[in-house]
Amino acid sequence: LGPLTAWSGTAARLLAGRLGASLGAARLARILHYCAWKADPDDPEAIYYQARDVVARRGSLGAWELQERYADLPGAPRDIRADFFALRAYTLARLRDFDAAESWLAKAEALSPHRAWIFVERAGVLEMEDRFDDALAAARFSLRLRPWYRPGVQFTARLLQVVGRDGEALDLLTEASARIECFAVQAQLAAL
Repeated sequence: LGPLTAWSGTAARLLAGRLGASLGAARLARILHYCAWKADPDDPEAIYYQARDVVARRGSLGAWELQERYADLPGAPRDIRADFFALRAYTLARLRDFDAAESWLAKAEALSPHRAWIFVERAGVLEMEDRFDDALAAARFSLRLRPWYRPGVQFTARLLQVVGRDGEALDLLTEASARIECFAVQAQLAAL
């Protein structure tokens, strides 16, 4: 298939970016997602990844401004809209507006109630509220929806550490390492 940087077209660049992120090339992933969005600024999935990258690069306010520009992605596929709504919730939580964040999470869950990613985002919002037990329950629920889901595994393990249950986090990451091949899980296990 050639190097990830040679992939062309919006869908291919987005996939290449996701692969890059999974392989530990976060900067490459951001560049590929940006290129996909720049070439196709109306593609809902490209908008989602660009908004996600803006949170990391420019912070919550810059991300919120971009999200506001695209409103609620009318006409986008259900799962992309749900992810975008959950990202809006996460952004609002970073701005400490937890009531509005909950509203966006409820919209996301109504669109895709069985989407594991939504519950990882919920866990992140709850963690920002210092509701660690609820955050851990949400992260674990993502794993019930999709066993060995990499973001769910990593977030659950991190929250287990936050609440002082390092042994459980170590067990989870060790078992996940045997079940899924992922640089990020291995790196988190090595750090623990």
